[in-house]
Amino acid sequence: MLSLIASAALVGTMNLEHPATVGGQINFSLQALPNQEAALWFGLEELPGGLEIPTIGTLKLSPPFITVANAQLNAKGRGKFVVPVPDEPALAGLELLFQGWFYDDFGIVKNSTLSELELVTIQP
Repeated sequence: MLSLIASAALVGTMNLEHPATVGGQINFSLQALPNQEAALWFGLEELPGGLEIPTIGTLKLSPPFITVANAQLNAKGRGKFVVPVPDEPALAGLELLFQGWFYDDFGIVKNSTLSELELVTIQP
């Protein structure tokens, strides 16, 4: 379970639902503030020591990274990221890094938070 770094009033989670497999999906369940937006970032390297962003959290992905999924959380603050994994046996064993960003409409910093870094290893 990943806890978001935030003030006491703002807490959320991003959980890997099951192991990622070749030809399957990477599924993260989300829990944060109601109706928030969320972005899932993918990168290849961890940023040594991270970059602390006041009131938001620590950026742990080393640039460059890309957004691979977006989600709108529901009125209960729940949502899901789904990322397909190609049916390519050579991907087995590949380690992927993900970090989530939760924010209000238009990226307002007031309620933004970053998740911890999630390492996902693709299973055969």
